[in-house]
Amino acid sequence: MTAKAAAAWADLNDRQRTYLAAIYNADQEREREIAGKRRNRVEVPPAAEWRKLRFSLKLPRGLFGYTTIQDVLRAAGEHDSGAGATLAALTRRGLVTTEHGWADLGIMVVECVYVTLTTPGRAAARAALPDDAKPVKKPTGLLAEWLWESLARLYRAGEGGMTMGLQPRDTPMSERTPSWTALQKLRDNQRDGSYIREFLPEASARSHGVGGGYWVHITPAGRRHFEVHHACYRELYPDVNVVDPEVLAGAHSGLADHSPSLRPRHLVREPDWRLLARLTWMEKQDRCPFRDRLIFDYESWNRMSTPEHRVEVPDRIRAIPVGLGAHAVKKIARSTAVVDRLKAYPGGGLVELVDVPARGRHYGPNHPETLPLVCLTDTGRAHVAEHLDAYLRLYPDVPVGEINES
Repeated sequence: MTAKAAAAWADLNDRQRTYLAAIYNADQEREREIAGKRRNRVEVPPAAEWRKLRFSLKLPRGLFGYTTIQDVLRAAGEHDSGAGATLAALTRRGLVTTEHGWADLGIMVVECVYVTLTTPGRAAARAALPDDAKPVKKPTGLLAEWLWESLARLYRAGEGGMTMGLQPRDTPMSERTPSWTALQKLRDNQRDGSYIREFLPEASARSHGVGGGYWVHITPAGRRHFEVHHACYRELYPDVNVVDPEVLAGAHSGLADHSPSLRPRHLVREPDWRLLARLTWMEKQDRCPFRDRLIFDYESWNRMSTPEHRVEVPDRIRAIPVGLGAHAVKKIARSTAVVDRLKAYPGGGLVELVDVPARGRHYGPNHPETLPLVCLTDTGRAHVAEHLDAYLRLYPDVPVGEINES
């Protein structure tokens, strides 16, 4: 901490400090997000682009919505008509820069004010957080504070959900539907499925005045995340007021349960388990998307052909084992490195690469003759059967379908 940074922080009033802290926390959250993409070898834009944060949106009359930073300021009771003046004060001090642009919200493109934290601004914010006061590091897979608070509201609302329509201005913050930005992230950015779902009330409900367009409620995946990690979030964000969840078997007792040191040496990493669990579930269902796609190609041809031109599905196609291609593996585990680790598992590979026929009825000569599928080995099946209970306790977030049912 430099004297210059400390002086810059000391020169701010309480409101300006709240704004700078909110921008700093959003900047650090974006930095962690980009770091995760880099670890997974995902191409990212230059820092000058990804460090630009949405501060405010100019929506058409009758619509409302708030950015991540505005949600934090609203929760602190510091978001009002004077926000622009406070932002201008931070800009004059060289702690942030602002610019006007456009934001694509998916359903529309609107004008937006972007804010970027400068190097002196970042140093000033860090100067306010001595080492013993820095927040606990958020484990991978857990939500930022503002998203956790949004999920908690939806959990409290239950199956009835919350309206996405206009709400009275005097509605308390704790009872308002989360912002569209929060809903988008809870819907689209979760590894184990959407945490929220939009729906239209039944006609009977609309006739009793419940209508007003779409509503939103928490999904089973969101409910499970809330119940599994409730104690972890209590440690991370003690100031967020949430209801106590249903008692769930396998729920974490706190952040200590996220420690990598808790994983026994004979159990694989979480991404590797995700792949093993998916392959095990697929084998139990005898489902192989690659094989099914080739069979569908033949069946489609036969439906459109006269009897004399119909072709039987070759035995070599029906004999394709249950497995996944490289693209599907990367989608499930966020990396293809899991395959090499599982192949090199001590005592015998848990998966293997099997070359299978890759051409259906309509596939041209430029299509490859064979493609490799990642399939379970007998050693892999035995490993899952022996250690399933341990994996369910270690990685309660990983969806396992019905593989834990007899």
